Amino acid sequence: MWPAASSLSLSWIRHAALSVFPPSEAHSATPHDHKDFSAPKGSRNCPANPPRSLEEEGDARKAESPKIKPTSSTSAPTWTPSQLGEAVFSVVTQRMRFTQAASRYGIPKGTLYDNILGKSRRMRAIDEMGLTAEQEARVLEFCCSVDLSSPAVAYNRRTARSLREVLAFVGRLTGGRTARTSVKRGFRWWWAFCKKHSVISLHYDDLGINGRKETMPYDHDKIDLERDTLEDLIRRGRGSAG
Repeated sequence: MWPAASSLSLSWIRHAALSVFPPSEAHSATPHDHKDFSAPKGSRNCPANPPRSLEEEGDARKAESPKIKPTSSTSAPTWTPSQLGEAVFSVVTQRMRFTQAASRYGIPKGTLYDNILGKSRRMRAIDEMGLTAEQEARVLEFCCSVDLSSPAVAYNRRTARSLREVLAFVGRLTGGRTARTSVKRGFRWWWAFCKKHSVISLHYDDLGINGRKETMPYDHDKIDLERDTLEDLIRRGRGSAG
């Protein structure tokens, strides 16, 4: 029978506890089984390996990825200025198409486009020539030999006229105002004109007129495509041939 609660002494409570939980069982855990779950000093409530931010993850991946040596976009071209000049000359005098000249001289087609047509606003050559809508219609009729009043010729217009013939017609049409159009300016206008009116130029073999072919050798030191006209080049070619 348990004694009254008022008469319990501290020694009796200790004795009762030891009798229920012997010291051999209370301290039987070995040091190896004991685990210390206390956090280290200064890191309470902080995980051992905190998650990294997205920026840190990206930096870590860049550091682990193999280094790739960047290629220089300003590497020296594989063609010479003389080859570029000859390629441009071949295109604007209708000796070759852009693709043909690029393949023959090893020059990117985009480089030829930039050197001949400019890098931007390529259609402004239409305004620079200064033809009226009526004059453009007459040029279109001359080039394609069609009647524009017919709706059947609205698409797939083709011409076998050479650039020399077209510019000569434009010169007569404007009363001689465009007679001194340079080779490059004339080609730029013709390219833009074909784009505007959906004309496919089939003439890419010579600068003949009325069936006559002309000799026109390329001379880098004497030719100025921004100033010389096609007639200038042809006269020069005839002189060198004679």
